[in-house]
Amino acid sequence: MSSTQSSSVTTAEKPAAAGFITNIQQKDPALLPDCSKMTWDEAKKTGISRNQWRKQKRIADKLEKRPIKRQEERERKKSQRKLEKENGTFQPKPQKYRMSESSNKVRIAIDLSFSDYMVLADTRNALTQVGYCYSSNRKTPNPFQFYACGVDDKVTEIAKSIGVFDHWDMHIKPEKIDKVFNKSEVVYLCAESDNVLEEFDETKVYIIGGLVDHNHHKGLCYGIAQENGYGHARLPIEENMKLDSRKVLTINHVFDILVNYYVTKDWKKALLTVIPERKRKLPNDNQKDTNNKELKLECDGDNTTDDDEAGKEDTVE
Repeated sequence: MSSTQSSSVTTAEKPAAAGFITNIQQKDPALLPDCSKMTWDEAKKTGISRNQWRKQKRIADKLEKRPIKRQEERERKKSQRKLEKENGTFQPKPQKYRMSESSNKVRIAIDLSFSDYMVLADTRNALTQVGYCYSSNRKTPNPFQFYACGVDDKVTEIAKSIGVFDHWDMHIKPEKIDKVFNKSEVVYLCAESDNVLEEFDETKVYIIGGLVDHNHHKGLCYGIAQENGYGHARLPIEENMKLDSRKVLTINHVFDILVNYYVTKDWKKALLTVIPERKRKLPNDNQKDTNNKELKLECDGDNTTDDDEAGKEDTVE
C-alpha cells in the first residue's frame, strides 16, 4: 500500500465530526451522545473523547449503584437511631410539612429556562440552590406553593445526576413560565425594577430567575419581564439595610428572604436573618463607601463571593 493510500485510510477511519463534537463538549458535555453502555471502540466512532467516555461510564455506574447505597445508608441510620435511643441521646428529625396541608397559598416559581445561557457546572449550581430552597420550604410550617418551570430534558438529565427533583413535594413543569401561568399573575423579581415588593398577593406568582451566569447576562430577567409584559418587582433591600459593597444574592438567599418575611411580616428582620453579616455595611464604615452604592438583588450579577459553599454563593438571575 502506498503512503498516499495509507494516509487516505487513516483519514477515513477518523470520525469526521470528532472535532466538532469536542468543541460542543467543552461548552456543554450534556449535549454529547450517551456512550456509557458502549465499549471504547464503539464510543470513539461518535467522536467523543476517551476522557468524556470514561466520565459517562463513571456517572452511569454511580447511578446504577445509587439504590444499593441508599439502602445501605437507611440501614446505617436505622442502627444509629436504635443506638441513640438506647443511650438516651436520640433527637427526632425536624418535622417536614407538605404543600397540600399548608394554609399558605402564595406561589413561588424558579424559572429554570436559562440552561442555554449556562455551562454545565453553572446549571448544576443553580439546581443545587433550588435544592436549598426546597429544603427551606419543607421545614417551614406553612410552605409556599413551590414550582420549578422550564425543566426541559437537558435540565432533567443534570438534575437526575445530582438527585434533584427525586420524589420532591413541588410542582415540576417542563413548560416555560408563560405556559404555566397567566401573564397577569406573574411578578418577576429583578433588581432593575422600580416596583418594590411590599407584601404578598395570593393571586400572583413570584418568579425567581434560576440563572448562574458570572455577570455575563446583566438585566436578562428584567428584559424578559418587559418583553413578555410581566409584572416585576424588587425586594425592599435598600429601604431596610445597606451592604458593605455591591453584592448579589443567590437563588436560595432570595427564597429564604421570602420565607422569613412570610413568617415574620417584617422585611428588615427577614433580610437580617438571611443576608450574611459580612455583606452588611457597619455604622463606622461610612467612609469606606463614599458613593453610597446602591444595594441590589442582582438577578444576573457577578458570581464572585467571599466563601466557597458548594453552590450556595453563586449568583442568581
